[in-house]
Amino acid sequence: MMKICQLLTFLLVAQLGLAQTAGSINTPLGGYVMQSISPKAPENVNGTPYLNDDFMEGVVIIEGDKEVDAMLRYNIFQDNIEVKNNNSINAMSKDPSISFLIAGKSIKRVNYEGGFKYMVELYNNGSVKVFENIVKKYTPASPAANSYDSGTPAKYSEKTETLVSFKDGIVQELESSNKKVIAQFPDHNSELKAYASKNKLKLKKIEDFKELAKYYNTL
Repeated sequence: MMKICQLLTFLLVAQLGLAQTAGSINTPLGGYVMQSISPKAPENVNGTPYLNDDFMEGVVIIEGDKEVDAMLRYNIFQDNIEVKNNNSINAMSKDPSISFLIAGKSIKRVNYEGGFKYMVELYNNGSVKVFENIVKKYTPASPAANSYDSGTPAKYSEKTETLVSFKDGIVQELESSNKKVIAQFPDHNSELKAYASKNKLKLKKIEDFKELAKYYNTL
């Protein structure tokens, strides 16, 4: 009888545990929420692996249509979007059909150099897209070489690059000179060259490139 009672108690506790686990991800995001994570910031590290250290009110956009409000954070170093639901933190699915709005930035999963990664979409007029690719590098601490040296702490460093894609969808780095940028467009190169020259555009600047892309869309 005692063993039966113990078994019933175990089954009841297990069911409650499963209910709580399911309840923690029982949100409109449903199956788009993946494994639970326990991010722990290492001590004595300069810099951050995140776009923003704190969770912020954001929007999850599913297949370009369904929008769900959520508390979000972009872990650039691990290439994860994290979602906070009550006290639970989960990684979002890396399905390319899901995009995010975090701190006013549109973050999308982009196919680049043979693999997908998150990038910030800066511009999209249908035929031309501009992305900001943010890369975080972790450098371990360096111990002091001698008593006169204090050593260096671990750090996250950041670099960014501007990428573009055209009608073929191939993502490539934005070139550095006007001549090379114009050559990246698939057609109408002579018209683009004349427009850039007339308006004194410096196409490495994002705003100037956007202006040329808008003109390209009218041709």
